[in-house]
Amino acid sequence: MADLFKKNIDLNICLPLKEHIKKYLADIESSKKRDFLSKVLKSILFCLSFLYSIILEARLFVYNAGFFKLYRSNVRVISVGNITVGGTGKTPLVALIAQYLIKAGYNVAVVTRGYAALRSASGFLADEAEMLKQQLPGLKVEINRDRAKGINSVREKYNCACVILDDAFQNLKIYKGLNIVCIDCRNAFGNKLLLPAGIMRVPFSYLKLADVFVLTHSDSGDKYIRSIYEKLRNFNRSALICRSVHMPQCFYNFKDNEEFVLSKIRGKKIAALCGIANPQSFENMLHNLGADIALKFYFPDHYFYQDKELANIFKSCAENFVSVLVTTAKDAPRLKTVLKNNYNGPEILILKIQLQIKENEEKFMERISCLLAA
Repeated sequence: MADLFKKNIDLNICLPLKEHIKKYLADIESSKKRDFLSKVLKSILFCLSFLYSIILEARLFVYNAGFFKLYRSNVRVISVGNITVGGTGKTPLVALIAQYLIKAGYNVAVVTRGYAALRSASGFLADEAEMLKQQLPGLKVEINRDRAKGINSVREKYNCACVILDDAFQNLKIYKGLNIVCIDCRNAFGNKLLLPAGIMRVPFSYLKLADVFVLTHSDSGDKYIRSIYEKLRNFNRSALICRSVHMPQCFYNFKDNEEFVLSKIRGKKIAALCGIANPQSFENMLHNLGADIALKFYFPDHYFYQDKELANIFKSCAENFVSVLVTTAKDAPRLKTVLKNNYNGPEILILKIQLQIKENEEKFMERISCLLAA
């Protein structure tokens, strides 16, 4: 992470103050910072985390006790969420489910809260929503922080048989026909503490609400699989557990969407650009495809690039004789807000990936089919 910020300084990029604060807090959480002030802050964060856990446990209790009425829609609702901050692979899983339902002939829509969406003249632009539209042309995607209103909206506009809620596990107000939780095997639970002292969004007790656990990046965190299974089974003995991996599919050109095979970058000197939660995973994938990564430009998750930043990146590419810049499908919509198709710079290739379920795939799809058939 230090190299990331050093590279940004060299390029005259000024990251928002909140990103530096996030990094500082992450360093405290992982015990990278051990000075007196950091130890004091860590104690304060631990206390805040403890209070937050009490609030969330109380919230779960009152909903389980029936004090609040759940919103129930007459369409089938599938929720895909997680229990930690950062990228766990929710959106690729949403795409996989939507693709399966579309092929089965169902009219399906996705409702997302549009985290870090950019307001524009035409509405909100959210990278993950745009990525879904790019991968599945014709898929209806609605951005609405109020999930109940979002479900009503797509039901009325599109007469959907099924709605997929992206990142809705923590939302206890809505009845879900299928509650799917993504667990990132590379860092499943962090230090096991809630925000702000850790990366957990909810206490472990919430795991009992899940119908299915999808272990993502299971090829990268194989040595942790057994302990993850044990932790999940301690809180939920009935949920289906599936293992999955993220597999590269192809590249497509930023300018005209022309597709290229994965071997296009083998042995080539390239630059890697991304603003995602785990850039190391992206970098490892490029290395595995045989690329020679000469330059790396890593930004915070959901980062909206600026003209000056991209100009400096293109300049650095030219100075280092790098003619190809590779980025992610999640970054592409954010780049399009700044770059036009006739931009002057290196060739930009977008890596398309797909989530593949490697264990219990048939049972996973059966759960979805049974929900729709009910």
